[in-house]
Amino acid sequence: MITFEKHIALSFGTGLGIGTISTTSGTYVATLDPTYILYSSSLYPNSTFYFEALFKTSAGTASATLWDNTAGAAVASAEVTTTSTTTTRVRSSAIALVDAHEYTMQIKVSGGNTLTYYSSRIIAVQSATNITATETQIPLISNVGSVSSGSYADSGTIEWGYFHYDAANWNGTITMYMEATFKTSAGTGTVGIHDASNNLVSGGEITTTSASYSRVRTSAITLVDNTDYKVRIKTSAGTLLIADARIIIQQANNPTKSESFITLVRTATATTATSGTFQDSLHKINYDSTNWSVDTITWVHEANANANTASGTFETYNLTGAARTTGSNITSTSDTVITRYRSGTVTMPTTQEITARCDSAAGTIYVAIATLIAKLTWTNTASGGFFLTNFI
Repeated sequence: MITFEKHIALSFGTGLGIGTISTTSGTYVATLDPTYILYSSSLYPNSTFYFEALFKTSAGTASATLWDNTAGAAVASAEVTTTSTTTTRVRSSAIALVDAHEYTMQIKVSGGNTLTYYSSRIIAVQSATNITATETQIPLISNVGSVSSGSYADSGTIEWGYFHYDAANWNGTITMYMEATFKTSAGTGTVGIHDASNNLVSGGEITTTSASYSRVRTSAITLVDNTDYKVRIKTSAGTLLIADARIIIQQANNPTKSESFITLVRTATATTATSGTFQDSLHKINYDSTNWSVDTITWVHEANANANTASGTFETYNLTGAARTTGSNITSTSDTVITRYRSGTVTMPTTQEITARCDSAAGTIYVAIATLIAKLTWTNTASGGFFLTNFI
């Protein structure tokens, strides 16, 4: 049986030393800058879905749920709750999603208390003897970005990250898109997918004139092997705000290799811990080894970071085992722009809760997006068709 997880990161949240996303509302409300994603059932055959959120409350009961934006209602069985005053990761029971519906997440808290939100995701556990299709969504924005310029600019100094495309890790019939959740106060707002040299990808622009956040997807795009990609933004008037951008890779016709992106941090964070004293990002995920059964799997840790005037060290940390995840450590150079850093091969533990953390040689370093990436290969053992046999 082939089994792996695909994660769909939802709205970004509170970032260490950067900003707080919270609510005191007793009824469900969207976060300040929400993310919207589209679910396509044909890309997740043989999948079980869960909603997971990381949050805390000052008192009372805090709740988070996956929200069906198309139906205008909470998803059945998706609600998760906590009474903890420290950040807590809570996963729902299995949930059902509706094809072609748009989803986001919402939060509430009892008694006028304060819920502080950190992150959330949809988790698809895909398991079959034959993987006919799959989808990977890769976030490129870590915090709300803005621009008031008619010329393309990065969405900020610490609010975005790169995707590195390695063609050898993908097969089947591949279709790629870029999509974003954004709005503009006036004129036409534009988001474009660019390579690291700021060259616009052909067909990689989307626009909106909406004053409310909306999700817009490009037509199919083509990416170049061994190339880093990011998004840039502009607007003809007013101010454009972007709450999410991601590359989407869809694989059909019985793929046998893919990448899975497990986002640890998708909120800009600032770290001042020095001299080997690591600072926890306060973001965490659960790694369940029983959900990863393929022919080969190679894990790497990637950090999109700005070390400013200092070098930094980044790692993933096994909270359950109280130890660095073997091979996950990365040492950055001193830089003043977002740079993509990747570790060597990471040795994953058994089922454990994992966080991202870092320290600084001096001063403050910033992490935009930190990810565990699984490079997967498998053998499909059933075609799903009929076999004809000739008898003499």
